Order: sequence, then C-alpha cells, then structure tokens
Amino acid sequence: MFEVRSERDLTRVEPVVRKCVSWAQRYPWRSITVASGAMSPSISHLPVHMPAALRRWDLQLWQRVQDLGIQYADYAIAHPGMAGAAWRPMPSLRYSDDEVWWIYRRPHDAANRHAMYDLCKELVSSDHWPTQGRDFSWGDHQIAARADGAGGPGNAASWRAWTTSHHLAQVMDQLGRSGYTDLRANS
Repeated sequence: MFEVRSERDLTRVEPVVRKCVSWAQRYPWRSITVASGAMSPSISHLPVHMPAALRRWDLQLWQRVQDLGIQYADYAIAHPGMAGAAWRPMPSLRYSDDEVWWIYRRPHDAANRHAMYDLCKELVSSDHWPTQGRDFSWGDHQIAARADGAGGPGNAASWRAWTTSHHLAQVMDQLGRSGYTDLRANS
C-alpha cells in the first residue's frame, strides 16, 4: 500500500486493502501480507535537540484490517520509496515504540563528534527505552554502548542498522503482546 501517513490516508486505503484481500482470498495462497510504510521521506522538518513523535500509521492500517486474517509487514524505519542521492545527514535515530517513532536529531558537531553519544544518552534515559534495556536487541546494545561512551559514533548506515534492529524486535514483541500468533518476520 506504499505510503500511509495520515488519518485521511487510512480512510482512503482501508477499502482498497479489503478489496485486494477479498480478491486474494479466492486463491490458494499460503498467506496474504499487507505492507505499507508511514515514515516521512525526509525528517529534516523535525526539531533538533528534542525528540519528535511520528505516528506509525502503517501499524494502524494493519490493526484496522487484521480481522481479515492477514500478515503484517512494514518498511521499518524507512520511507517505502527509493532512497535519494547520498549525503551526510545530521546524526539521528528513528526509534520505534508501540504507536509512534521517536525521532532524535542533533546538528553535526564537527569539533568533537559528540552528537550521537548525546542522542543515545537521551534515548536510554527516556520513558520509551525498553525495560530490557540493551538486551532488547542488537541495535539497543549498540545504542546503549554509545550512551556509555563506548565505540565510535557510527554513520548513517550504522544508525539505520541500530534502529532497524530495534524496530524488528519491537514489532515482534508488540505482535506477541497483542496475541498475534504467526510471528514470521515480515518487517
């Protein structure tokens, strides 16, 4: 379903999903998965020095149509479109929680490169840091290490890997808590 980023999108897309699933259920598929994404194509409009919440509209779409017996899939912390040209983004973390992503951003700190360490410290002391802490996922272990001042600050690929790892663990945990029993990793 590509991009779902508002209540209006949900209202527009839900009947399309229901129609597509109705069609697909006429055939002997082993499973039917509805995938969508809700991450903005750019987070440059979000504030720096304070976490910003972005709703996980893709999850809300699945919650609205899960009565159809379908699988869940998403585009994790990325926009479903193709990546644009390479550039050096400011340090940021896109951290999944039950209903939102928490977006942490800091300007580049060319003098001493502490921005990512500061972001990680802020995240691990937040209310949305998992109770399992660094043991929740490989990515959470990496974030906690940076919060402790260990390891290098990483780069955009590292930050994406850390938060994608957390996202996968978050989705599996969340689906498990909701009573969903088919926990194949479709994220």
